[in-house]
Amino acid sequence: MKRILATAAYAAMVSAALALGACTTSSGSSGGGGTTTTDTAATATGDATGDTGAAKADATATDTGTAGDASTGAELPKSDTSTPDTTKDTAPPVQKCSPKDQACMNGCSQTACGKESGACLKDPKCTKLSSCLQACDKAELPTDPTATACGKKCLDDAGDTAAKAFYAGQVCLGKKCIMCKKGDQECQGMCASQLCIKQLAACLADTSCTLILDCFGKNKCKDQACAQTCMGKYPAGQATLMGFLQCGQDPLNACDE
Repeated sequence: MKRILATAAYAAMVSAALALGACTTSSGSSGGGGTTTTDTAATATGDATGDTGAAKADATATDTGTAGDASTGAELPKSDTSTPDTTKDTAPPVQKCSPKDQACMNGCSQTACGKESGACLKDPKCTKLSSCLQACDKAELPTDPTATACGKKCLDDAGDTAAKAFYAGQVCLGKKCIMCKKGDQECQGMCASQLCIKQLAACLADTSCTLILDCFGKNKCKDQACAQTCMGKYPAGQATLMGFLQCGQDPLNACDE
């Protein structure tokens, strides 16, 4: 299963995420819904107290049956000390890859994401969606922000069922197959884009959003001022872009080795 964007486009995504990182951090992430823990201390104390008598009885009791067997020389049952065969039916190890290594990615897709990839391959609309979005990445962008985006045509033709199958396969690749060296922003951007593929596809279906990304890439935006200039040119695409960037902040380093 192929990824949908070329390297240049992913690099633009990374620049956008870095430039807008301060604005896309979700507020209140450590608020009211904190981690719930179980108080095991009280349960353990109660169990220990309640079982005191039984524990003492077990400690002082004499197993006359076992003693009798030992005194008469009867052979006691032998324990099975053999090592179980754990080599059978062992799944091959999953090899994570650089997203640029297409051969490795294809192999990992079959090993780690066979179910998800297979579901897409069985649906002609899903495979067509993948190739359609690939073609959109290479197509020339319209100058009119109100024009229908290439990505929207792809998603409309595919329908919801095929799109969900496509998203599942792409997310699986991000979770199980991509490995980035720490600090490799291009690779990290690819990882975040895989994990947030649904939000990214929404941007590709919005001409104004894709024009903002194109502006990021052409100007190599790395600061807030540059990013705001690009977003100001196409205000209609801001909300869709922020949806992708907000999703992408958390998994930006999710694939680091």
